[in-house]
Amino acid sequence: MPGLRGRNRAAGVRPLFLQFRRRSLLASLRFSMPAVLMWTALVLALGWAGCAGPQPSRPLSSDSAAGPAQEAQERLFNLGRTHFTEHRYEEAVQVFRRLVEAYPQSPLRAEAHWWLGQAYEATGQWDAALAEYRTLVRSGPAGSAPDGRRWQEADGRIRELEGLRGTGPRTDGSVVGVLFPASHLPPAGELERWIQSLKRGGITTLLLEVGTGEWEPVRRTYEGGKPPAPGVFFRTRLAPTVREGFEEVVPIAHRYGLQVFASLTPRRMSWIDSRLGWHDWSLDYAGLQLQPSLYLDLFHPGLQEYLTGLLRDLVQTKIDGVLFRNDAPLGPRDGFSSFALRGFEKDFGKPLVPSRLFLRTKDDRNGSVYAPEFWRWAGWKAREQVKVLARLVHMMRRQVPEFQVALEIHPESVTDPVHALVWFSEDLLEARRRGFELFLIGPSRNGTRPGRVVGETTVPSIPERLREMVGEGGAIWVSTPLPTRDVARLGERLTMDIERAAPAKGMGLIFLESSAAVP
Repeated sequence: MPGLRGRNRAAGVRPLFLQFRRRSLLASLRFSMPAVLMWTALVLALGWAGCAGPQPSRPLSSDSAAGPAQEAQERLFNLGRTHFTEHRYEEAVQVFRRLVEAYPQSPLRAEAHWWLGQAYEATGQWDAALAEYRTLVRSGPAGSAPDGRRWQEADGRIRELEGLRGTGPRTDGSVVGVLFPASHLPPAGELERWIQSLKRGGITTLLLEVGTGEWEPVRRTYEGGKPPAPGVFFRTRLAPTVREGFEEVVPIAHRYGLQVFASLTPRRMSWIDSRLGWHDWSLDYAGLQLQPSLYLDLFHPGLQEYLTGLLRDLVQTKIDGVLFRNDAPLGPRDGFSSFALRGFEKDFGKPLVPSRLFLRTKDDRNGSVYAPEFWRWAGWKAREQVKVLARLVHMMRRQVPEFQVALEIHPESVTDPVHALVWFSEDLLEARRRGFELFLIGPSRNGTRPGRVVGETTVPSIPERLREMVGEGGAIWVSTPLPTRDVARLGERLTMDIERAAPAKGMGLIFLESSAAVP
């Protein structure tokens, strides 16, 4: 019978299976006797402990260095270091502050106070940084790093910051800056000592050119005799990066209370490939024929979009502001690109013929050489240029509302606005109307500097006249020649020069060293 045979077969298998299982258990016990003895001893020990009565449980406090609390402290510390390394100093401050407040007895407290002080320095909060270093020092060497290194470093930072806070020959809060190519920055390992020397010399603001200059290879001799390849000095996918100079300088400068501005001439960026077709068109003097320009076309939509992306990446370096230079200005025979001509025609309803704007070709310095239509064209160029720059400013301030923007103007914009309109496409009142508030008085086209005389106008009076023109809320910087090209020793050289060249109270002073000259 099938059912009976199946049951008998199953009954016969079961004893064999049980027998096999018993043998396996005996074998495992025989070969694992040391383990059995160990577990038996553990059970007996626990039993004896239980017989001794209930032990008081130790509460896991926030100050405990074991278990979940220790893991939480380590997570916060590592997160703070990550923020600091990635230059997100405000976030680092929040994380380290949370660590020292939530875990005042943490073994990581000395390191946390140290990095909190470093983050405060990077954001220019010197008093807060000093408070953290003093807290660390009060804890004594035993409470800091195993070898007392952090205690010593904090003690050194206290002396350094207290010594630097009151240095410099100027005490009225005015800006004193230096502007030079970023390619002249000292090596990364020497930056901190160099910035300390600038601070001691009275410098409050550092202005660095964004990239290599158009004529830099001709005018400069570099280490090894080779000029830098065309590119910029910050991380971006929109241009070759020669060196991450801004990323290196900004945190150190902020630590010592210096502002950092990037200087950019929008019409002169040597790293842009001419094959992109973004260059301007100029009218020659002889045959009144259009020819490609050395400079870029600020009215080209492609260039405008490029500048938007480039400046967006530049703002990410945590700089304090941008200076738009006008050392490659739109002259009377510049700006005749197809985009500019179409824009003018759209606004005025009639085409523009460049060659008909000039009545004579020998001399442009007399206003009588220009046709009446020229003045409409010159005014349109100046206004449109300001509009383009104003849109870039709006974009940057959407990222950082307190972002500062300075605009370079020539002294002629104050002394002879018509001349400035023709030769530089500068319209100071239009720039003020578009929201520009900070103006740098750059060098005159004829080389005039503060202290010289142009016609019947004394140059030192120009800042006062400009102040009247820009009205309330406007700020003014005055340029003066940099007394030395030895950037490494600037701090030693500038103290007396600052006192001699100081402009009126409340006006900034910028020592100017540019990598490019106006041809």
